[in-house]
Amino acid sequence: VEQATARKLGNGLRSLPDEVLLEIFAWVVASRQPSLAALEISHVCGRFRRLAVASRSLWSDIHPASHNYRMVALYAGRNRSLGLNVTLSNRQFCPNKASHIKFPKTVVHAQRRWRSLTIEVENRSVEELLNSLNGMRGNTPLPGLKHLCIKAARFYSQPFSEEEKSQLFSLYSSLQADNLISIATTDLVPYPLPSNLSELSIFVHSRTNLSDT
Repeated sequence: VEQATARKLGNGLRSLPDEVLLEIFAWVVASRQPSLAALEISHVCGRFRRLAVASRSLWSDIHPASHNYRMVALYAGRNRSLGLNVTLSNRQFCPNKASHIKFPKTVVHAQRRWRSLTIEVENRSVEELLNSLNGMRGNTPLPGLKHLCIKAARFYSQPFSEEEKSQLFSLYSSLQADNLISIATTDLVPYPLPSNLSELSIFVHSRTNLSDT
């Protein structure tokens, strides 16, 4: 019975046109973030692999919870020039752990292709994050960056101090992202605002939750 069911399912999938399968792939990838869903899809069969590898948009999202530096390189290669949605946290900037530092270095290597950047601040030094990221990035502008989010991680136990806010403001200023169209921040009022900005969200961080203002 199980074999018969599997054959029927396989026959059904084979009958679907490529366009429908790609829509299904896109839904799976979007609903399972963060994950390596695109990679898993490409390992199902030859047809799935051919379609997934050719679909650049499936390889856009890079997150430290699911990607190591090898996966970053793979996704960036298959995404080609479409644009990457990158998440970084200061947990990835551990100078004493070579395996950790390879992740942000590999991500920064593709910085000219960042389309969206989310920076999650955890209970670690904001200054360490600022110095490490700026040291890796240099003075490279980010003309392709359209969306920026600088936020506290969900389990961040305290509101940002004034010193941390100052450091995060320095981080924002250093990005040289003049073409941003949306910005979301925690406890941070970004200035100056890009001329093309159409959406600005500022969240107030309390000890119990993040509330939209």
